[in-house]
Amino acid sequence: MDLDKKDIKALSADTRVAILKSLSRRRKMPAELSKEFGLAASTITEHLKHLEDSQLVARKSTGHKWIYYELTDKGSNVLAPKFPINIVLSLAGGILVVFGVLYQLLPKAAYRALGALENTAKSVADITTQKIAPQATGLVNIDPFVITLLVIGSILIVFGFYRKFKKMQ
Repeated sequence: MDLDKKDIKALSADTRVAILKSLSRRRKMPAELSKEFGLAASTITEHLKHLEDSQLVARKSTGHKWIYYELTDKGSNVLAPKFPINIVLSLAGGILVVFGVLYQLLPKAAYRALGALENTAKSVADITTQKIAPQATGLVNIDPFVITLLVIGSILIVFGFYRKFKKMQ
């Protein structure tokens, strides 16, 4: 969600942010907000006008003499973004762990693969000249700690995507 200059100006007053938080619990009339914050009704109305101009709150008429104010989707997203920080952190943490492990693992595997290629080339040369069977190359030894980090990173990534798609529904 992008905030423009008008939105930032509307959110620059602590009272307006407090009004948004109060309206996140339920819709309220200006008189209720006035009592809640101990401010004059005209002051609350002025703050609500700024919030309404930036489309953070909406004025709802009930068909009676009472007028309520409630958060819009934009106002709700300011208070509680649809893409929460815990999802971002779990995805970022998982990706960092997985790439860190791969960064540590790949050079070792590459060196072993090069060594295996050299051994194979020597063995092929030996086979053609002396008829000796090639040696079997071993698998890359992986530290259990590295496997644990890889699993934790993968779990964090899966958890992040799960939470993201769960929030979208």
